Amino acid sequence: LQSRTQIADRAHGFGLKTWRVDGNDILAVYAATQAALAHCRNGLGPTFIEAVTYRMGSHTTADDPTRYRKPEELEQWKAKDPIDRLVKYLHVIGADVQSYEQRAQNAADELAAQLRAAITAMPDPAVAELFDNVYSEAHEPSTRAREGYLDYLAEFEEEGH
Repeated sequence: LQSRTQIADRAHGFGLKTWRVDGNDILAVYAATQAALAHCRNGLGPTFIEAVTYRMGSHTTADDPTRYRKPEELEQWKAKDPIDRLVKYLHVIGADVQSYEQRAQNAADELAAQLRAAITAMPDPAVAELFDNVYSEAHEPSTRAREGYLDYLAEFEEEGH
């Protein structure tokens, strides 16, 4: 709705090979990606894929999509959920989806447990490190904020708190 033409059509103006696919169809996206890779790997230049999909959730935390979307529209798009579509397809071809889902859940649970253990074992960072890595290079407003915060904390130390 934000462009008079499809985005993929605009890429032609830059000399790009383009594909426009149903972004909710995992197999279509995979096929387009494979074609784009082959195109590039064969030295035929850059490519562009427009995967058309739908934002199910709110645009931002302040957004209320019920103001501009009808419930029927949302229901229509729920029926096109890419994961549900893939699971249905896997059932049709006889894949053991339940076994795969269980293995994936077990792997996710194990990874989550490892992450929790690693995070809880980490030492608490020094207060001064709060401002580190906010910007890739020294940033004057951040430097001022750091100094101001450290001065603020020093006032408590001086008061014996």
